[in-house]
Amino acid sequence: EDLLLMQSAVNSESGVIYPSNGSDAVVANTAHYKLTKDISLADVCGENKATWTPIGNYSVNENFVFKGVFDGDGHTISELYINSESDYQGFFGQVSPAGTIKKVKVNGTVDARLYCALVCGSGGIIENCESHGFVKSDVSWVGGIVGAGNSIFSCIYYANVYGDGSYIGGITGSSSSIIRESINVGEVYNGQNYTGGIVGYQNAGKVYNCYNSGKVEGKLGYVGGISGYSRQGSLLYNSYNKGHVIGKEYVGGILGKCDTYEEQPLRTKIMNCVNLGDIESNEGAQYLGSICGLNSSSVSNCYWLYDEELNLGMKTGIAETESRGKTEHCFGLADAQLKGQENYFTVLYTSSDNTSYYKVLDALNACANDNKTTEMKLFGWKQESIDEYPIFNGREADK
Repeated sequence: EDLLLMQSAVNSESGVIYPSNGSDAVVANTAHYKLTKDISLADVCGENKATWTPIGNYSVNENFVFKGVFDGDGHTISELYINSESDYQGFFGQVSPAGTIKKVKVNGTVDARLYCALVCGSGGIIENCESHGFVKSDVSWVGGIVGAGNSIFSCIYYANVYGDGSYIGGITGSSSSIIRESINVGEVYNGQNYTGGIVGYQNAGKVYNCYNSGKVEGKLGYVGGISGYSRQGSLLYNSYNKGHVIGKEYVGGILGKCDTYEEQPLRTKIMNCVNLGDIESNEGAQYLGSICGLNSSSVSNCYWLYDEELNLGMKTGIAETESRGKTEHCFGLADAQLKGQENYFTVLYTSSDNTSYYKVLDALNACANDNKTTEMKLFGWKQESIDEYPIFNGREADK
């Protein structure tokens, strides 16, 4: 009852909520809320009932935008059901850039149009959220957590995303801000362009400490285990992919295409990433690489699993580097070399003081340390045992 009270108040012209405990009225869309127990929506929405109306029902009224804070306190919203021909669909619809959704798990299904996901259709600061279920759209901006994201921190998506438009991702369809410490373990499929395990289209902003283990398949181009397409001064750091990546052109284990920013060449940077997943062509793909399909900017200090005898991986980390692009310190390594059981006697990474590193773990950590800034903290890498590959030290929520 309290949740429905909040929903109706945020989605109303008056925008005023009268709390059930008798407290004074407050402005609903700027208030702070805390979930105090798990809630099932089975009595409210479902296949044979109504569809859920998003909190911040922007498709109906552009004034219906959530600007406050929703703290799930670790609880779960289950049985969410949306089957709609509208845009901006999810548990929340439209959230302002400063609005925040945190520490909530959302389970259910969403079948809608532009800007749809389980947690939030578009916008906001989304942190420490999880979602389980299924998201489907025949158009664009589709994600497991948020359709088009603002800032996304420490989120996990456990299910499948299906799109048939542009900008489809396991965590978010597109982003121009920060995505960090986020994980996708579900399958991502797109019948069109721009498909990524974490983000379909990265237009500036930063993606780091992210991990994908789900299969990523794009019927057309710009397909990557982490990002389908990164441009406009994007930064993609400290991330790794284990998922199988399939596409037609511009296909990479980390990134489909790394594009430059025309006024400032080489500003877009992809660095310090590891790919363990297979890369596959559909219909004779062009620009197919274990790290990146086509590099028009800067890719460095990246490694991938390659073993010719076992037919693992590819010889090529980057299918092609254009004249305005720069590729350095990118290597395909055998299983034992990538795990650090055997040294690889070529300079993997040269730090600012020109010290050479011969083990991947050392090279990854040296690179992370050299590029650590106050604005963008980069976690180091670790190995749990000698039989495992390097992984980053964990999400910020686990610290």
